[in-house]
Amino acid sequence: IPAGTEICLNYGNFPNEKFLLIYGFVVKGNPNNAIQLYAPLQPADPFYAIKVQIMTQYCDAKATADGNDDDVGEPSVIPIDPNQPHLLTKATPLPMKLIKILRIMGIQTEEGLNQVLQLISSNIEAAATFDAPLSRENEISALSSLSHALQTMARQLALNLISDDNLKAAAGGSNPLGVLISQQLQREGRLLQSIRESDGDGDNDDDGAENDNDMGGAIDQTARHRTNLENVKELCRSEYEILQLAIADITSRMEKLEP
Repeated sequence: IPAGTEICLNYGNFPNEKFLLIYGFVVKGNPNNAIQLYAPLQPADPFYAIKVQIMTQYCDAKATADGNDDDVGEPSVIPIDPNQPHLLTKATPLPMKLIKILRIMGIQTEEGLNQVLQLISSNIEAAATFDAPLSRENEISALSSLSHALQTMARQLALNLISDDNLKAAAGGSNPLGVLISQQLQREGRLLQSIRESDGDGDNDDDGAENDNDMGGAIDQTARHRTNLENVKELCRSEYEILQLAIADITSRMEKLEP
C-alpha cells in the first residue's frame, strides 16, 4: 500500500442498532436492520417443562445455510431455542420460528396439550414443524397477543419521531429503545467531557480567545447532540417500518381465520 493511501474499514453487515451503540452512527436504508424480539416461555407456566421439551425436541425450524427463514436453497433443520431473540427484518418481518413458539406457548389446557402430544406421537414429521395452526382459537390468541405487543412498540416509536422532546423522554424510560437512547446519550456526554478536558489543558491568557473557544464548544456540543438525535430518529424510522410490515402480516393471517 503506497504511503498516504486512504485505508477504509468495513464495519460489517450489522443493523443500525449495533452501529449506533458501538460506533455512534447509523446507515440510512441499511438492509441489515432488524428488531430483536424476545418471547421467552415463563417458568410460571403450569406446563413449562413439557412445552420446553416440545419446543427443543419436536418443533424444529427450517433454515437455509445463511440462517434465514425462507424456502430458497437446501434447508437444514435446527432446533428452536425458546429463549433466543427472534429477528424481525424487512425481508422476514414475521419469522415462522416466532409463530411456532407462540402456538406452543398459547396452549392453556391439559386437553390441548394432550392433543399436541398425540399429534407428535402419531406423526412426528407433521408435528416437527408446527407449520399449521393447532386450532383456530390458539392461532387467534397467539396472533392477537403478538399484534398487541408490536402495536405498542410501534406507537412508542411513532411518538419518539414526533419531536426531540419525546426522544429525550424516551431516554429515561425502561423500554429497550429508551435504554438504547440513554446509553448513546451517555456515550456522547463522556466524549464531550473528554473533549472539554482536553481543550482545558493549556492556559490561555487571551480572554477574547477563551470566550471564542467557549462559544465554539457550545456550538460543537449542540451539533453533536443534534446529530445524535437524528441518528436515533433514523433508527426509530427503520424499526417502525419493520413493525408495520409485521403488523400487516398478522392482520392478513387473522383475516384468513375469520369464519
